[in-house]
Amino acid sequence: MAELPEQTRPLTESELAEALGVSVRMLRRYERVGLIRAIRVEGQVLYQPDQVRRAWSVVTLHRDLGINLPGVEVILAMSERMREMQRQMNELARWFSEHRETLRRLLEEEHPGADWP
Repeated sequence: MAELPEQTRPLTESELAEALGVSVRMLRRYERVGLIRAIRVEGQVLYQPDQVRRAWSVVTLHRDLGINLPGVEVILAMSERMREMQRQMNELARWFSEHRETLRRLLEEEHPGADWP
């Protein structure tokens, strides 16, 4: 399966199924087990861009790599947790960068003569 192009609009159920090379029935199964979420607007089933990307990941893991659905669920949860941890680390690094001189001064006051980076 090729890379999925970046989506800026919701896709219908049939558009997403075609883009991913799966059946509508398979998309519904993924939704039923909680791997993806659709929205319903005026009787139409739509997938927001974030869910299109998630569905692409599900199909890649499940169909292309042969991972069972519970395994796909675990991998996606771990990936989300890792993204959150990365976001927190970036936030912490930014905070330390912004407060570097204050921290250096406080450390120097506490431990005069020490060599601080």
